[in-house]
Amino acid sequence: MRTFNWIHLDPKLYTPCGTMQTAGMSYAWYRDAFCQLERKIAHEEQKDFYMLLEQGISSSPPGANGLLYLPYLLGERSPRWNVDARAAFIGIGISTSKEDMLRSVLEGVGYNLRVILELLEQIQPVKTITMIGGGVKSMVWRQILSDIYGKKLEFPQYLEEATSMGAAICAGVGIGIFADYSVAEKWNMVQSYQIPKQQNVQLYEELYRVFNKSYESLKDVFGELGTFRRNNTNNQ
Repeated sequence: MRTFNWIHLDPKLYTPCGTMQTAGMSYAWYRDAFCQLERKIAHEEQKDFYMLLEQGISSSPPGANGLLYLPYLLGERSPRWNVDARAAFIGIGISTSKEDMLRSVLEGVGYNLRVILELLEQIQPVKTITMIGGGVKSMVWRQILSDIYGKKLEFPQYLEEATSMGAAICAGVGIGIFADYSVAEKWNMVQSYQIPKQQNVQLYEELYRVFNKSYESLKDVFGELGTFRRNNTNNQ
């Protein structure tokens, strides 16, 4: 019940899967709620909005000066399956900056994805992780994820288009254009890598422990707030 499996189109395979509700959405939520000034500056000075955010994130050190973010804006699925879980910043102090908060969002997503990764590794160890999706265009987030996982990451040529390409390959196998699904390795070859920085791996190891402890400590609170929301629907 912690993960779930898809039957693969290749009859010899299954796809073990873990999923979280709000990974990229956590970034988008913070961006839209708190980064109007950066968007205005980017527009007025004709700068790249996301590059401004990247610069801000880079100004906060690994660990975001002791700030944690629990990325549960819409509850959580695998492996926690908790509809009542909600997002939280833990450790805000008088010196906490916007940059610390945004970095903690990226780190919190990384911690939660590691929870899923560790479940999959109970079946088979993972040495290298292939990444796709728009989020991994961020060089800062690439390094954060590599450091939190303590693993080498690899990035194919097409990141955001990979799922559409996969659908095209599946159709091609189905009608006989391709012999099998191995053509994907040629269509979307790995072009770059990210190596963890060992000085950060141990730091994130300790914070990952605190991240999980924070979730467990707040489970009862999440449940009580969930009951409150259900009993007071006008306040949702």
